[in-house]
Amino acid sequence: MANSNNEEQPVALVTGAGGGIGKAVVQKLAEKGFIVALADISKNSLASVLNEIDSHHYPYPIDLTDPAAVIEMVADLSTRAGRIDLLVNNAGTVIFKPFEGCSIEELCHENAVNYLSALYCTKAVLPLMIEAGRGSIISISSLGAILPMSTSPNYTASKAALRGLMLSLNLAMREHGVHAGCVCPSAVDTKMLHGEALGGGSVLNFLAEPLTPEAVADAVWLAHLRRKAEICLPGSEGVSSKLGNFFPSILPKILPHLEKIGERNRLRFIKKKPLLESEDRR
Repeated sequence: MANSNNEEQPVALVTGAGGGIGKAVVQKLAEKGFIVALADISKNSLASVLNEIDSHHYPYPIDLTDPAAVIEMVADLSTRAGRIDLLVNNAGTVIFKPFEGCSIEELCHENAVNYLSALYCTKAVLPLMIEAGRGSIISISSLGAILPMSTSPNYTASKAALRGLMLSLNLAMREHGVHAGCVCPSAVDTKMLHGEALGGGSVLNFLAEPLTPEAVADAVWLAHLRRKAEICLPGSEGVSSKLGNFFPSILPKILPHLEKIGERNRLRFIKKKPLLESEDRR
């Protein structure tokens, strides 16, 4: 691995860096003294985020579902920066229509963005971290990975796969000095949530006030700093989600009541914004 200009300055790679959560994570890590590599498929979104932080960070406009492109990006970053201390797998998407109406291509793309992109990035950085004897990989999963969402079964499955990967690596990588963990938030107030509010998403996202992207970024930092295997946001919903997952037979009985509450809150959320059909839901 080549030497950087400042060998003491840590380096982070953040995927989905142009979206709401990604931007907050990038800003948090920049404030903590990291050189940040920003990976996102949208050049315009990357430029927007870079305008708000120092110029010495590295933008990577990239399709993270292309494993060859990911390998090339990680190799380039390790050469330019000399090290990779933290990977934040944040890239994500959701389909705004019923499962039975989705094409195989749409479902595969959702899986590729939510899970495979994280798998590719993790596989690419792990040898570098193992060689260095240090490093941290934090992935943004979802409470939907724990509590099944009837309106988004493929999203639930893809985020559950990501969570399972991180929890397994948390055990496997300890002997190498590498930490793996995940952050499982409930609904976050981003443009993706706005799209769900306008139709097609799970109304369970609106049971409580949505989290801010900054709250998720704080949890990512905490998971890295304290080497947490998992942080659920908010904590109370994490407990209730795990209880529901532990007793799946009760879900058909309680979910209709929760969905009624969520639907009322969804309508309030739309009025509060207000939301536009035309906004870019990233």
